[in-house]
Amino acid sequence: MACKDLENLIQDLSVDIESSRKRKRLMAKDAMVLKKDTLAKYEMRLQNAVQLSTFALQGYTTYVFLDSYLVPSANLAHDAGP
Repeated sequence: MACKDLENLIQDLSVDIESSRKRKRLMAKDAMVLKKDTLAKYEMRLQNAVQLSTFALQGYTTYVFLDSYLVPSANLAHDAGP
């Protein structure tokens, strides 16, 4: 009788431990999904920032090019001094 009680106790503990491990694994998977979702949002924000920086650089480069190309005589007169 005592032996059977111990076997039942061991079986019940094994089931509880296994279900606890499964719960922990499921929670870890959920946490990983949240992390992936968060990382995806950060990646999108970084891509937007890089794109905005690229547009700003293109705009600045165009401005500098057009300024030096369209008004070269004004720049030369300014650089020559009085």
